[in-house]
Amino acid sequence: MPKILILLMAALLCLSADRDLLAAEKEARNAALLSPLEAYDLLMRKPETAFIVDVRSRQEYAWLGHPAGAYNIPWRFSGQDLQISAGQTGSPPQAGYQLTAEPNPDFIGVASSLFKETDHLLIICTDGQQSAQASDALWAAGFKNTAQIKGVKELCAAAVMSSDLRGGAALVIAALCAKGESVVDRVYHIDRGYENMETKLAALGADIRRVNPVTQK
Repeated sequence: MPKILILLMAALLCLSADRDLLAAEKEARNAALLSPLEAYDLLMRKPETAFIVDVRSRQEYAWLGHPAGAYNIPWRFSGQDLQISAGQTGSPPQAGYQLTAEPNPDFIGVASSLFKETDHLLIICTDGQQSAQASDALWAAGFKNTAQIKGVKELCAAAVMSSDLRGGAALVIAALCAKGESVVDRVYHIDRGYENMETKLAALGADIRRVNPVTQK
């Protein structure tokens, strides 16, 4: 399910950043802005010249997952010092590795070694800060077909149908993140690799249950 995966990857959790970085712009000023579906359409129409560039840190790319075929060129690197900050009222302390204050000095050089200036570069990160800065840097360096992929603020409930194992599992995760009640049909695809998935997720606190379809007479 590439459409779902592109959208989900754009919404992955990010490693902690300092307050100055959090105040940065989250939309590119010069590069284009595309929705996940617009980016997917471009990838399908121009597979030989359109590429996803994930500008998160190496750790996020490797540990949190990424869209299939995405290139990883970090805009900033993860620092070496573990930072611990007090959590919100009633929440435990939060820990994470801060991102370096300065951008990757080799970012443009690496991009130039991999892509042509006429290629369509689709830039993703987690919350838009790094992708906005990286997109504008690429645009300024001559990559005028660069676009920042913008995610959505929230997912809405829907009735969907699973067509394969991993795609079906992605639909379940998306449904749990969505606002409202969703229904995922044809879950036998999911059962082939994730036995009793709903039971395990419910044990973690998810509001999920398996229902038997109504027999049509």
